[in-house]
Amino acid sequence: MIDKTVLKETCYVAVGTVLLSVVMQGIWLLTGKWDISVLWGNLLSAGAGILNFFLMAYTVQVAVLKTEKGARNTVRLSQSLRLLFLLGIAVLGGVLECFNLYAVLIALFFPRIAITVRSIVLKKEAKPSAIESEETAPESETVIESEPVDPKPEANNER
Repeated sequence: MIDKTVLKETCYVAVGTVLLSVVMQGIWLLTGKWDISVLWGNLLSAGAGILNFFLMAYTVQVAVLKTEKGARNTVRLSQSLRLLFLLGIAVLGGVLECFNLYAVLIALFFPRIAITVRSIVLKKEAKPSAIESEETAPESETVIESEPVDPKPEANNER
């Protein structure tokens, strides 16, 4: 069974990838270079990128239930196969004329960008601002400064 977290995170990556795909299509339209091959290339790579993320997350879900060695082997195999899959997508996008190679290659980075943006947003949400920290800090805590302790007591120096 697929964990809810895997599905939730895959949805975030999918939404981010779709938004970036829309932006890319708009840029191609504004430059006057758009044709249907741009759309097909974008769809090919965006779909492959989302599938790649899902397979990675699912592999991690399966790997945590295995022994350390089994988990390591599972993750390594998955990583190798997924890399070959993405390489195949890039080659397919370059060989078949129905795909725009630039759209294929650019869209392969969209899931990574979506993941990075999400992690930045989550870090900002997790960090309380300085004002909030001062307001919520307990007033009973006081800092006591002390002098550094000499690691060699004088009694040990006498011989």
